Amino acid sequence: TETSFAYMNASHLRISTIRLSYSFPQKWLRTIPLQSALLSVSVDNVHTFTSKDFAGNDPENAGGWAAPRQIVFGLSATF
Repeated sequence: TETSFAYMNASHLRISTIRLSYSFPQKWLRTIPLQSALLSVSVDNVHTFTSKDFAGNDPENAGGWAAPRQIVFGLSATF
């Protein structure tokens, strides 16, 4: 007989990366000696939506843990 004991629904939707950046307006930069300035934030491994029957940490890595969430802030300036 065949069994589906070792199978589970691993369908999922992953929000992998979100990146946002903001360039400061030139009129703000006139008061300080900067040509340009950019503020950015990047978030990796935001969230994974899985079916209610999925019993694991990460559907793409069945044998291990889910990848950790990373948040990175950045500031770039041109003098």
